[in-house]
Amino acid sequence: MDWINLSTFVKDFWGVWLMLLFFGATAWALWPSKKRKEYMDQAARIPFKEDDTHRRAPGARMGG
Repeated sequence: MDWINLSTFVKDFWGVWLMLLFFGATAWALWPSKKRKEYMDQAARIPFKEDDTHRRAPGARMGG
């Protein structure tokens, strides 16, 4: 098999490859796993975590 045939083969099946990659990543993220449960729970709470470094001082005004 030479490079021209290989590149033609890859061009023909790039959509299939991307769909497999997408479904594999989705299955990995959504598949229940006891190992990843704690990690995923911590990641899910990140938006609700308070960050002391960005807290405004009492009485401070926004934008000025």
